[in-house]
Amino acid sequence: MTPRSWDSIQMLAVSLYPEPAVPKPLIRYMSREAARRGIQVSWKVQDKFTCLDRDRLATHEEARGVFNSCWIRHRCNSIKDGRFYCCTRPQYVQKFAPVPEWFCEDGVEVHDEDTGSLALRIQAHLRGTEPLRSCYLCQGGDAPLETQRQLHPREVAAKRERLVTLAAAVQ
Repeated sequence: MTPRSWDSIQMLAVSLYPEPAVPKPLIRYMSREAARRGIQVSWKVQDKFTCLDRDRLATHEEARGVFNSCWIRHRCNSIKDGRFYCCTRPQYVQKFAPVPEWFCEDGVEVHDEDTGSLALRIQAHLRGTEPLRSCYLCQGGDAPLETQRQLHPREVAAKRERLVTLAAAVQ
C-alpha cells in the first residue's frame, strides 16, 4: 500500500489463508505501519470457506433474499479496476462471465473529480434495495462452510464450467 493509502483508512482487515500464507515479513510490516498510524488491524484466520457458488440460477425472490440477508455486502466493500463494490462477488463472477461488463454494473465508477457526487453515488449503492446481478449466482454469507483445501484440476474445471453457464444466463 502507498503512504496515501495508509493515510486514507481507519481499519484494515487481513485474511490469513493456509496457502498461500502471507509472508511473515509482510505481516510485520503491516503491523508496524498500522501501529505507527493508529490503524486498527483485524487478523482473520480463514481455514473454512463459505460456499457461495450456486448450482442453479436463483429466482428473483431468492436473489432478493440473498441480498437482504447477506452480511458480506455490509462488511466486504472493495475497489477493483476503478469501481467500488459493496460485495466481493461481482469481481469474482466477472472472471467467468461471457460479458464481464454485465457484472461491472454491480459497482460504482470511482474516477470522479467531484468527490461529493462520488460520495452520494457510493452511499446510494450501499443503501440499494435491489439484488445485484451477482446475487443470482450466489448463496450469500449464510451459505454452508467447507474446510479450505486445494481443488483437483477436474473440480476446478467443473466449477468454472458451471459458473460460465450460470453467468451467461444472467441478463
